[in-house]
Amino acid sequence: MRHGKKIHKLNRPAEHRKAVLNNLAMALITRKQIQTTESKAKALKPYIDRLISTALQDTLSARRRVAQHLPNKEAFKELFNNIVPKLEGRTSGFSRIVKFRSRRGDGAPMSIVQLLLEEEPEKKGRKKGKKKAAAKAAPAAKKAKEEKESEPEKPEEPEPEKTEAVEGKTPVEKGEAQAAVAEETVTGAAEEGAEEEPDPEPEEEKPKEEKPKADKSKKKKE
Repeated sequence: MRHGKKIHKLNRPAEHRKAVLNNLAMALITRKQIQTTESKAKALKPYIDRLISTALQDTLSARRRVAQHLPNKEAFKELFNNIVPKLEGRTSGFSRIVKFRSRRGDGAPMSIVQLLLEEEPEKKGRKKGKKKAAAKAAPAAKKAKEEKESEPEKPEEPEPEKTEAVEGKTPVEKGEAQAAVAEETVTGAAEEGAEEEPDPEPEEEKPKEEKPKADKSKKKKE
């Protein structure tokens, strides 16, 4: 029993296994999708993901390491010219495995390996759920608008006169507060009346009548 199984040996020696994975990787890069057995697909997925993550570094050493596994020049150019620019900004999820029908003859399970060059669109079920929620909320909003429009407008009530707060005080304090408010209203009314009254016009000075002076000579003669 093999514990800690990490390498897919594929019932082949090391050199033969490396050649099979290199050929599968070149076919996947050129065609973007291939069909193979399930065991080979599981061995190819981590292999191609490591190649692409190395190619994303885009350095001279990275290109040399990738060239060791891709001897085909067409696949090498396709990887760096067309695939790497589309996968910039991503750190994983470069490929996926889709199970396919069994192979006729020996009944081996088949799978499809694909490169994920474009982001997957959102599922339609989520959008439908949002549309249903919006459709349910629409009639309630319409009813609320109709109720607001049907309600008659209430006349504006006159604002009450400002008075000092009297709550929480003793009867003596309440009386003093009311007296102070009354005095303020009386003084305010008196000031307004004084401002409205016009200034009295100045009276014209009347000329003084001169009394006739009696002759002193006549009185002496008498």
